Amino acid sequence: MKIFKVLRVTVIKVSESPLTLSIQAEGLAATSGWTNPRLDNSADPNPDDSILEFNFDADRPSGISLPQLTPIMATVDFEPSNGADAVIVSARINSITVHAGEFLNPGDSPAQPTTLAFGEEDPGPTTRALGEEGPSPDFTTQAFGEEEPSSRALGEEGPPQPPQPTTYAFGEEEDPRVTTLALGEEGEPTSAAWRK
Repeated sequence: MKIFKVLRVTVIKVSESPLTLSIQAEGLAATSGWTNPRLDNSADPNPDDSILEFNFDADRPSGISLPQLTPIMATVDFEPSNGADAVIVSARINSITVHAGEFLNPGDSPAQPTTLAFGEEDPGPTTRALGEEGPSPDFTTQAFGEEEPSSRALGEEGPPQPPQPTTYAFGEEEDPRVTTLALGEEGEPTSAAWRK
C-alpha cells in the first residue's frame, strides 16, 4: 500500500554503461508501525518509455499503531532498459518528479534537511539572546543593557572617564572632592560656631 506522502527524492547516476540509477525516497507514513518500505515500478503505465514511475509502498501495521505521521525511507538500484529522462515517485497524496538534469553523480551530496528554528535559516544557527543577533563575532551572556561589558551601577553606563567609576553619592558625581558635609554646610567647610 502507498505511504501517505513523499517528501524528497534523490536520484544518483551510479554508472553510465549500463545505466544504473540509485533512487532514494523519503516520506511520511500515516501512522507508526509501517514496515518493508520499497519503491515499486511494477505499476508503471508505460514501462518502455524513459519516464520511470515508482510507487512508494510499505506494509501497513498489523497491530496497534500511533496516529502520527512517521518518517519512512526506501532505496532501490534500477537499470532502465530505455534510458531515463525523469523519475517519478508517487505516494497517496502527492508525487515528486526528478528530471535527468537533476540526477546526481556519485560523490555529490544532496541538500540536507535542517532543524533550524524559524529565523535562523541563514547564515547559521545561533543561541544568542534576543538583541544579540548582530554580526558581532563574540557570543556573550551579557544582560540586556550591558552589551558593552561593565560592572557599573545604573546611571554610570557611559564611556569610562578618568577617574574610573566611583561610589559617589547621587549628586556628587561632578565634584572632584568627595564630601560628607551635612545639609546646609555645602559651602566652604568651617568649624566656626554660629555667631550673633
